[in-house]
Amino acid sequence: MLFRSAEQTAVFVRRLADRLKPGARLIVDTATTAESLFPTLATSRAVDLPNGRYEAENRYSPREGVLRTKVRLTVDGQTHEGRYLHRVFTVAEWVRELETGGFRCLELCSDPTGAPFTVGAPRLYGVFER
Repeated sequence: MLFRSAEQTAVFVRRLADRLKPGARLIVDTATTAESLFPTLATSRAVDLPNGRYEAENRYSPREGVLRTKVRLTVDGQTHEGRYLHRVFTVAEWVRELETGGFRCLELCSDPTGAPFTVGAPRLYGVFER
């Protein structure tokens, strides 16, 4: 999902719920829960690639709940730069947002096999029902 304000996210969730039949399932797959990010979030990182390098700088705004990432990818001597915004939710905020929008939380998992979500898990897989 593209970056959205809190208001836009609420509208999106309500519209999604309105379009799904009762009993339909929604899977949320995200790496940007506070519980996933903060235990290991580095202000910068670099990864060497076979033909280049990936570099990222992260800045988190607690007031906004937004992670700003500036990236540089260099491949075969060509450099590409980009910037990303990620809203950072706690797991509880994800659950509240979706329940307010018309979904019921069935499961919160750390991986696709169904292991329970734990702090530090790299991803959240949330299973919700309309």
